[in-house]
Amino acid sequence: SLQFRTPSQTLSDIGGASTGSVALKANTASPTLTGVPAAPTAAAATNTTQLATTAFVLANAPTVHVKAWVNFNGIGVGIPIRSSFNVSSITDNATGDFTVNFTTALANTNYITIGSCPSNQGSNNYQLQEKSANLIGSNNPLLKTTTQVRVQSAATNATVLSDQPHNYVQFLGT
Repeated sequence: SLQFRTPSQTLSDIGGASTGSVALKANTASPTLTGVPAAPTAAAATNTTQLATTAFVLANAPTVHVKAWVNFNGIGVGIPIRSSFNVSSITDNATGDFTVNFTTALANTNYITIGSCPSNQGSNNYQLQEKSANLIGSNNPLLKTTTQVRVQSAATNATVLSDQPHNYVQFLGT
């Protein structure tokens, strides 16, 4: 390895070193690494400016992920899906009452349902949420399994469900 013994030494003072071999060394300020560089993995929960290896990132990544999401039109026949991830279809149960069917089953039923349905119908605020016993139409069966979930849309503080043109739902789980 190339080592300078005193600050005044030059390359010509050190036998066997050449300017070319020094030029091949990585810049110490901002090195550009090639190949597959390896580094030690920091201890869990390390919060410093040191580099993080892939192993560290994977071990410390959050365990909650979006497992499915869907953007659909709740008005009309067939309930068209505009865009989705892990949602195979939407079943129209009744006005403002839908079942979201997952393409791949979720790990368990402990997932979180988050929904919204913005409306252009005057000053009403609309909500889209997982159907539960306290929602309008509670005589309809509840449905939350690893393969599907029932959601409903209505104006806030409404007494009836309503179909909305813009429905957005995401499902978070482990």
